[in-house]
Amino acid sequence: MLTSHNEGYALSLVEALANGVPAISYDVKYGPSELIDESTGRLVPEHDYTQMAETLVRWFNTPEELARKSAAAVASTQRFSAENIWQKWNEVLS
Repeated sequence: MLTSHNEGYALSLVEALANGVPAISYDVKYGPSELIDESTGRLVPEHDYTQMAETLVRWFNTPEELARKSAAAVASTQRFSAENIWQKWNEVLS
């Protein structure tokens, strides 16, 4: 859960997703919406702690949904793999 009201590019979210941890975050500017979608987690309106808590409880009560989101979370971070980043640098430098 990321409960920040302001975020840049939240490295903690990338790390969580890369380790198969689906994320719940407030839908604040700059960051969370770049990393989280319905397949990898949930964005909730800012300050809506009730919806955030309800999402967490639902996930713990539906392990199959949590497992799907976990697999999607790991897959979503492949764009940050060393190979992909190296390829992007090569494109820029070429």
